[in-house]
Amino acid sequence: MTKSKKILIGVTILFIALCIISMNMSQKVVSTKTREMKVPSDYFTSLLTDFNAYRTWYPKVIKGTKSQLMWSPGSKSAGYTSESYTSGLLKIQSITSDTILVIDSSNYLTNYKFCIKPKGENVSIVSLTSERTTGFFSNLVNICYKWKLSKMSSRILDGLESESSQRANDKKYYDYTIQEVGMEPKSIIYLRSKVKKELLSAFYSQNLATLYQKAQAAGIITTGSPFVMYQTDPLIGTEVDMMVALQTISPKYAEGLESMTIESKNAAKLIYYGTRENNHLPQLALSTYLADRKLKLIYPILEEYVTDPSQEPDPYKWETHLYYYFDQNK
Repeated sequence: MTKSKKILIGVTILFIALCIISMNMSQKVVSTKTREMKVPSDYFTSLLTDFNAYRTWYPKVIKGTKSQLMWSPGSKSAGYTSESYTSGLLKIQSITSDTILVIDSSNYLTNYKFCIKPKGENVSIVSLTSERTTGFFSNLVNICYKWKLSKMSSRILDGLESESSQRANDKKYYDYTIQEVGMEPKSIIYLRSKVKKELLSAFYSQNLATLYQKAQAAGIITTGSPFVMYQTDPLIGTEVDMMVALQTISPKYAEGLESMTIESKNAAKLIYYGTRENNHLPQLALSTYLADRKLKLIYPILEEYVTDPSQEPDPYKWETHLYYYFDQNK
């Protein structure tokens, strides 16, 4: 028998063996991993149910790559295109008190079942069961798929651990660092209305000019930067109860203007750069920060525009301070 025939027979036998192994393999590949994380259990809900957060930890759509994640507000599913993986669809299938099931549909269907158990006040046991259904041909070419699924599960847990630790220990959300500050009382004058979200910028610009004119006519001395206040959650609904405001030296009254004093309170604060249209993620960061820590939001929400656009033409350098007042009693 020639050498080439021996090689051919060997390859044929190997192929038959692979087919037999593949046909007898389970069509469901399962990987279970458990990890202890030094993060309170409450912090994982927002990470697993908010698609904005997936960009910070889910390997297929991690920020900094060319991957994209697309969804509608309030939706429980999001399509994605991935730089290193096949494009697909993420779906939050179910949520219970300690278990969240996420389905990733790309070439094949993969179920990720996250089970979060508290271990003391600041430690959690995170268990991830990953299950993927495969067929004959998948088994034939993916004999080592369980290893691949196990590797992906480890990467997912690595991302969750890193991001949850940043939130709990470093107070960093969506790349914004949050600090808690004590706010002094503010005497303010303002103009207020319920405004559709698409008209917020126009309402601010028009009413800020009016506010300055009326203050000047009434001889009211203002101080600090202009700001807006929200009396309703700007992340919810199609319109917002909005106030365009200026701080005054002391309580003042003028015809055509409303005035009030904001009492001293504690607030969560972050700084962001860009136009007002870039405020969704900073608002979400502070809202999630309070929710993770079970702190009660107290209105108004305050957004202070530190940079004067007439002095700085580059909108990417416009500095804004965002404050969410909260009740100390959890």
